[in-house]
Amino acid sequence: MVVDLNASPADFRDSAFMAIHRVMSEDQRAIFLSNDLGAKGLDQIRSDFGGRVINTGISEQNAVSLAAGLAMEDRQTFIYGIAAHISTRAYEQIRLDVVANKLPVCMLAMGGGFSYGNDGLTHLSTHDIGIMRAIPGLTVFNPSDGPSLEGSVVRAWRNGGPAYIRIDKERVPALYKEGLDYSAGWSMLRNGNDVCIISTGVLVHRALSVAESLAVEGISVGVIDLYRPLPFPDDAISGAGSVACLVSLEEQGCGGIGTMIGEKLTDRGGDVNFIRLGLPDEIPLGSATRGWAHNRYGLNKVDIENSIRNSFGGS
Repeated sequence: MVVDLNASPADFRDSAFMAIHRVMSEDQRAIFLSNDLGAKGLDQIRSDFGGRVINTGISEQNAVSLAAGLAMEDRQTFIYGIAAHISTRAYEQIRLDVVANKLPVCMLAMGGGFSYGNDGLTHLSTHDIGIMRAIPGLTVFNPSDGPSLEGSVVRAWRNGGPAYIRIDKERVPALYKEGLDYSAGWSMLRNGNDVCIISTGVLVHRALSVAESLAVEGISVGVIDLYRPLPFPDDAISGAGSVACLVSLEEQGCGGIGTMIGEKLTDRGGDVNFIRLGLPDEIPLGSATRGWAHNRYGLNKVDIENSIRNSFGGS
């Protein structure tokens, strides 16, 4: 797949609302619930489908239970809220009301990872993939650009089951063309013979930048975008090929894709060198920009390159 790293950046949230607008235009069963959040794209949805838009207020548990009840009445329900709040405050309702009943409820989780870094601990979502992973039967998407976010919304709608879709706040270039079905759960964005980085979300862009830089040094680095971490696509690891070093890269602590890949490699056996680049087993405290956090936790471009050089045997 050819990736244009110089494409114009786009807003994740705008892409999400465009996809929701499309679904609500095509499916009269679709209902949209918001946890008292606003956006220009949401204003358009309210204007066009006001009778099917409900503001539940800052009440995540009630929103999820209401969504489950509507889904039981043959409604496709979307919930838009902050990732850190949906994944923790409404965990019981997600697990018991939605997923246990296999209902068509799609949670649009705004602000994955350090998106809301300046808002501090209450808004950081650095363990939500691990939290959602503990609920069997829930599909989790973590798109890396606008088209893959739109595709994830449409895929969740067509699948008709419980889904959790992370929405980042960054503006990033498009890596994909519109209209792909995103059914595989992963995509090989760049081939490599020596190392393969498996990443998810906005850090996929950093993985591609790292691969470009290391190529100049003669280190061939492949990049896989794991845009659907759950259910984990087992063939993503084999898709990396026979590289000497496999790297996971994410803004997650325990339970993220690094944990999943490590488990799969242990089950499979073999001698591939594996590096997990993510967050340590701690709760990030305080208010900080995403860039500051990446510098602290070794997720900036230079630190990632050095980790690969050291493990691969480069100088």
